[in-house]
Amino acid sequence: MSNKNASLRRFFGALVSVVIIGLIPVVFGPFAWVQVLSERLGLNGTSYSGVAVEDWSVAQEMTCTHDQSVCSISLMTHNVYLNIEPKQLPALKPLLFSFLTKPTQSGVQSSAQERMKPVSAWLEGRDMFMGQHALVPLSNDLQRSVELSGIIPVCVTGSDMVWRLTFQYSYAGEPFTVYADLTSKITHNK
Repeated sequence: MSNKNASLRRFFGALVSVVIIGLIPVVFGPFAWVQVLSERLGLNGTSYSGVAVEDWSVAQEMTCTHDQSVCSISLMTHNVYLNIEPKQLPALKPLLFSFLTKPTQSGVQSSAQERMKPVSAWLEGRDMFMGQHALVPLSNDLQRSVELSGIIPVCVTGSDMVWRLTFQYSYAGEPFTVYADLTSKITHNK
């Protein structure tokens, strides 16, 4: 009889464990562990200076040429241009992203206020979770340009992989968020 009771206890213990483990994604969201890990590692939600960036402007999409030679967007006070080197976006190779701003006709004309200050930038998969890959500022003349560097991991989808580059910055004291969807032009799974 005690063998039967012990077996029943193990069965119900295992059943309760399975139910509890099964409820974790429902209660905490399907990717809660990814968010917690990212926050613990400092991969999102903080700026280069460690300041929270939760209340930034709504992200606006940059338009890129077919060969990704330049991406751009016209905002109310300024235009933003992005140059990528190398344009093929190879995996595991250093990538350079240069952002340049120019004031618009209605934009601020005082050179003291035409400053772009990087806050946070990262690459991530647009359609598939590939992690957030922080970009590191290389130079910023605190005028109109910012250079960022980073790498992307190898993806088995090769040239079908679309990467989203998100850039948060302030311009003339106002927060902005822009993004560009970029395609790796080199097949990595050969």
